[in-house]
Amino acid sequence: MSTVGCDGALSAWRPLLLFIPLRLGLSDINPIYFSGLKKCFTFKQSLGLIGGRPNHACYFIGYVGNELVFLDPHTTQVAVCLNCADPSCTGNSQESYHCSAASRMEFLQLDPSVAMCFYCETEEEFDDLCEQIQRSIVEEENTPLFEICKERKWLGLDTFDVKVSDCNGGFAVVETERNFDTSDDEYELL
Repeated sequence: MSTVGCDGALSAWRPLLLFIPLRLGLSDINPIYFSGLKKCFTFKQSLGLIGGRPNHACYFIGYVGNELVFLDPHTTQVAVCLNCADPSCTGNSQESYHCSAASRMEFLQLDPSVAMCFYCETEEEFDDLCEQIQRSIVEEENTPLFEICKERKWLGLDTFDVKVSDCNGGFAVVETERNFDTSDDEYELL
């Protein structure tokens, strides 16, 4: 299926790398979300979960029982020689591209701020992902991780003047001006 781009022309689907940021508790993760997280790992479009514990970021690739399986992106490895012709050079090894072992961490140790990651090569894969999320996460879970809306809801934008400027590289730049909110205070809605 084709979509309409910023210039009004039809454009074909492009692969989608989707990050869904979530806050699953205040200071600690709420165990009610564990079932939904486990289900997300089973989707064929799943790339895993970005998260960790305080001061330690991790890339979670799956789970076993009540433990998450993760790779540590902070593992120090030998630099690769990209233009080295010497076969005895230790920097030619592709081993430095991969972690030698995965680690495990209990779900309860996970920080509540995470991001689910999905990759959809085609529009059909995206539609399939949306159906799986709707069926497995939204309808089957008592407390879903997140929901999917068929239409974009512009909640709260009635207090903003929204101006869409020209498209650069296929992205629209949205500029907003605060009309009624002159406060610089940051807050979190719960």
